[in-house]
Amino acid sequence: MRILVLIELAGDVELRAQSDGLGDERFANAERAPGDWRIRQVDPGAQRALDLALGLKAKAMGTEVTLVHLGPAGAEHWMRREAARGCDGALRVWDAELAGAGTQVKALVLAAAAQSRGFDLVLAGAASLSSAGGQLGVLVAARLGAPCVTQACAIERVGDAGPEALVATRALAGGYRERVVVALPAVVTVVPAAGPPAQVAALPDLLRRQSEAIPIWDLAQLGVPREAVQAAARPLRAGALRAPHPRGKPIPAPDQSAPAFDRILRLVAGTVRRRQAKVVRGTPGEIAAAIVATLSREGWLDHLRGDAAAGSNAGATGGAPRPPAPR
Repeated sequence: MRILVLIELAGDVELRAQSDGLGDERFANAERAPGDWRIRQVDPGAQRALDLALGLKAKAMGTEVTLVHLGPAGAEHWMRREAARGCDGALRVWDAELAGAGTQVKALVLAAAAQSRGFDLVLAGAASLSSAGGQLGVLVAARLGAPCVTQACAIERVGDAGPEALVATRALAGGYRERVVVALPAVVTVVPAAGPPAQVAALPDLLRRQSEAIPIWDLAQLGVPREAVQAAARPLRAGALRAPHPRGKPIPAPDQSAPAFDRILRLVAGTVRRRQAKVVRGTPGEIAAAIVATLSREGWLDHLRGDAAAGSNAGATGGAPRPPAPR
């Protein structure tokens, strides 16, 4: 199984925002400058996603875990540290056109990277600390045409789910949990976990990762045209509000010499259907037979008969069966 983990970086909000030398007054109140944290960290949701991916790898032989990050070269420090926890590889996606990219553009590019790399499962944080939008994983799934499970807190293999499926546990409001069977390939967004990562990188692995090169893919290598990036970056615009109108039914004009009440009846004849009530008396079997005969005669049971039965019914009544009456 090939697992891709989408890694995002966010500010370390537990530390005071640091000055970049342009004046401490910009950072006098950290609450007013949430995007000015100079100290970065791996987003907790993405870190938990990597925990779940490594847990699946430990229980299933042949599982490959690859980190994927969309960002400049400065992110490689965190990628190497996270990859040293047990990943099989890492991939960085970057292009000059992607500077300041929004969520729609990120989803377009990351989906193209997943298709090029090949995947069975894509894991991402449910909502990053930087934006808290909770849309990236869902939009990636939409681009890939894959099912998406959101707000997962655990993922496991279960025997009765089949080899091409996983069971994800979703964290719902109020402390409730929901277990969902998802067929692969799929995308799962993961909520952060309390406490440190489940697995910490060993020093030899950290040193080994420092000397390994991280492949870099740009838009040309992904086959994503710049026109598609520009189209994804355009904001959505709502059109004019229009009230839905029912489809009209033409009715011939009534005779002008007729009384007004008769003309009104002619105009509403297309929407009114007169029925004659009938009381059926007899044994329960006779009443049931009469009801079935009425339903069959009016076409309500046509979906229960085959073509041969429908044809024999048409011959018995001397014509085609009646269409079902409007409900």
